[in-house]
Amino acid sequence: MKNSRAKGFTIVEVLFVLAIGGLILMMIFYITPAIIRWNNNNRRKADVAAILQAVSDYRLQNSGNFPSSSSPLTKPGLKIYKNRSVYVPADSADPNPVTDTNKVYIYNNALCDTANPGKYIPGGSRDIVALYALDPSISQCRQL
Repeated sequence: MKNSRAKGFTIVEVLFVLAIGGLILMMIFYITPAIIRWNNNNRRKADVAAILQAVSDYRLQNSGNFPSSSSPLTKPGLKIYKNRSVYVPADSADPNPVTDTNKVYIYNNALCDTANPGKYIPGGSRDIVALYALDPSISQCRQL
């Protein structure tokens, strides 16, 4: 009499492997957008740091003068903006907090509001403040 035991996988083993593969795919689809968002936020933070440094350098090279609100992008020391629209408002009537991820608002003589993240307080001896958004719902303030 022959042993009739067939070689192969049982249906339980196949379902188990499919379940593990499904879990791995689901984790990849949930983690990938978070990683992309994290990278975009880090790039925005680096852009804002470079913009603040350029404004500070501009002020040092121009006897303490701050770029004007009429043409901040024509100043030679401020051409590092890449894909960011940089605004130097003449007054505090601009958005506070910022919701557009491609806009950066630069304020002179201001301080970041520690009680309300993403907002600024007018007044500050010679501080420069940048308001920007990481995500449409997350507004940030960075002070130089």
